[in-house]
Order: sequence, then structure tokens, then C-alpha cells
Amino acid sequence: MRLRTLGLSQRAARGLLIWEIAPQLAAALAAGTALGAAMPWLLGPALGLERFSGGVASRIVMDPLTLSALAVTVIAAAAAAVVAEAVANRRLNLGGVLRVGDDE
Repeated sequence: MRLRTLGLSQRAARGLLIWEIAPQLAAALAAGTALGAAMPWLLGPALGLERFSGGVASRIVMDPLTLSALAVTVIAAAAAAVVAEAVANRRLNLGGVLRVGDDE
């Protein structure tokens, strides 16, 4: 908001907001995908599911469609957060921000 009071346009503020969120989103998406993909291999032996399947070893299968759907969902949620933040920033009164602390 302070940059808007210095003359930053709404479009530039939205671009800056996206620029701030993109690295965090990319790191979270990469780490979450890697951890989610590794969990079956990490926890599979500890669960001992062979006892429930008659001694047959379970096969771990990654469905690319499901992984893609999850990635799209995370990206859509981030886009919705950017839009909500942009709408909230647009509704702020710049004159009111400049007068913060003015008791008169």
C-alpha cells in the first residue's frame, strides 16, 4: 500500500504481488510434490501392508492425472489469493493511508 501512495499503479502493484508470491509458491509446490511422492516409499515398509494382502508385496503407482490435478489446484488457490489481495488493496483509501496518525 505504501508504494501505491508513492505513485505505483494498480497493475504494477498486482505484478509486484505476483512477483512476491511466485518463489514461495514454486518452492512449496516442488517440496510438497517431492514429499508426497516419496511418502509411499518411505512409509510403505513401516506399515507392513503385506500382512493384509496375504504376503503379496504392494505396488506403488503414481497417477500423473491426479498429480497434475493437485498441482493445478494449488496454482488456482494461489491465483485466488492474489486476486483477493488485489481486491482488498484496491478498496483501501489512499488518502486515508496518507493521513494515518493525523489526530486533527
